[in-house]
Order: sequence, then structure tokens, then C-alpha cells
Amino acid sequence: MGRPKELRVVRYRIVDYPYCKFKSDRRTFAVSKPNPMNVLRLKSSMLKAELQRINQSNPEGWTIDLNMNPVDHRHGRWVVAMKQTQRCGINDAERVRNHAALSGFIGGWTTDEGLFYLDAVDVFPSSMSRDEALVIAVMRQQISIYDLHTKEVIMVPFDLSLSISWQTAPHKNVAW
Repeated sequence: MGRPKELRVVRYRIVDYPYCKFKSDRRTFAVSKPNPMNVLRLKSSMLKAELQRINQSNPEGWTIDLNMNPVDHRHGRWVVAMKQTQRCGINDAERVRNHAALSGFIGGWTTDEGLFYLDAVDVFPSSMSRDEALVIAVMRQQISIYDLHTKEVIMVPFDLSLSISWQTAPHKNVAW
């Protein structure tokens, strides 16, 4: 008689969104199965190869969690990139991974010119309004956000970015 076969137990990760204003707005979602291809565990070369593979199959854009599972409307609604990972390409995958360890999500897309960009992103819940998500985008100096419900890119209005950056700019002895 040989050794008995080991049983593999699959656990589901539960995510609670702390961004909600009220406790009643918090929701818990079953997100994904643990994946041995976890972004945080991959070596740099494997990480780059996996991200390029994902981008080739979704050149218009994609968002994944740290287990490399696609993100959809069950995770939240508004996708807003972090300022620290702006203009990151595939060679900056390590930096994006380090920031994604905090946010839990990575996004990528290919431009019309064929350039591949990566971002560590936050996914905010549906209880947050579109305007609140746009304000966060302006604070992070982003030009757009993504709506997971309607699957559309929403550009930050130019007048909104001017008014918010003016209100938050440090004013030192401004002479009128």
C-alpha cells in the first residue's frame, strides 16, 4: 500500500472595503481562490512575462488582483491609479508590484502608439460617488478613471482639475 493522497483545501479570500464612510456601507465579497502565481511571489522575469501575456490578451486594458485574477464589478466600481506608479512600463514591474502590495490591484493597457503601461490601482466601492472618485483622481494627478460597472474610461474634466489643484496648492505670502 502506498501513501494516502493528500487533500487540497481551497480557501476563499474575503475583502472588506475600509473606504466606506459608514459601517452600513461596508460590504464583504468573496473574491478569488488563492493562486500559486501570486504577484508578490513571482521572480522579476516571471512577473514581466505574466504581465505581458495578460496584456497581449487584453490590449485595451485590464485590472487584476494579486492572485492574477481579473477584477470585475464585484470588487468595487471605481478604478483609480496611484500617483507613485505613473508612466511605469514593463521594466518598472517591480516598483508597481511593491505599490500593489498596498492597494491589492494592478492595471495595465496599451496606448495607440503601442506603449505598454502598468499602474498600481485602488478599486473603490459603489457607495462612493463618481465625483468623489474624480476628486481622488485629481489629487493623484490622473487624467482618467475606469468604471467597472459600465466598462468605460471617464476622463477627468479639465475645469475640475484646475479648481481642485488651486484649492489644494500651498499658498505662501501670495501678493494680489
